[in-house]
Amino acid sequence: MKVSKKVVGVEYAIRDIVLAARKVEQKGMQVDYLNIGDPVQFGFQPPDNVKQALIDAVNNGNNFYSSSEGLLELRQEIAKKENAKGLSITADEILVTNGVSEGLDMVISSIVEEGDEVLLPGPYYPPYASYVRLHGGIPVEFAVDLNNSTPDIDDIKSKITSKTVAICLISPNNPTGVVFNEKALKELVDIANQHNLYIICDEIYDQIIFDEKFVGIGKVARDSPVIVLNGFSKVHLMSGWRIGYIAFNQSP
Repeated sequence: MKVSKKVVGVEYAIRDIVLAARKVEQKGMQVDYLNIGDPVQFGFQPPDNVKQALIDAVNNGNNFYSSSEGLLELRQEIAKKENAKGLSITADEILVTNGVSEGLDMVISSIVEEGDEVLLPGPYYPPYASYVRLHGGIPVEFAVDLNNSTPDIDDIKSKITSKTVAICLISPNNPTGVVFNEKALKELVDIANQHNLYIICDEIYDQIIFDEKFVGIGKVARDSPVIVLNGFSKVHLMSGWRIGYIAFNQSP
């Protein structure tokens, strides 16, 4: 059957590896599937009050379509969370999505034209490149010093072209664990502003920190075109619930 040009070459490495793993399992070997960031599969569960709230909502008849941008009460609480990390936004700047993946797809499809380039921190979560390619763009990897958790600013500057439309950040990073500090985030925002680029920052692991201090990009965003992606899957152990969101930085 015919396959469209836009999906040829699109890969999802963290899921593709499952096929090889299952073949190994069939040979009698035990395999622990760590390719997906899903703590719930390993015995962790959402807080009891959260589970009870879902049960109560279902029993109380709240089984209808929500507003397309997400429930107002939820968006208000998300705005409070993001403002505590440095942004200055209202519920109107929040869009609730079907996980961060849908949020990323929506953002990339909204800003990428055929041939546009998007800078990604290497190594990066594979779907970032997949969505860029799916929408006709070209993923361009920039170097990150994994020992010092800092982006290679010179490498980024050298890779910005007239076709570059955005710089993607993942902090804390999947899969490396790199956490960009405030100085690095400010440098990246400044570079984006100089070249009229979007900053797309994935902060889904913002509260799973061990050695580094987490700083949200909102702290240095000012009036820059920063788009924050986040959700409830990792920190709140709600991966199967598919609740993510986009936070759009508001200009003063």
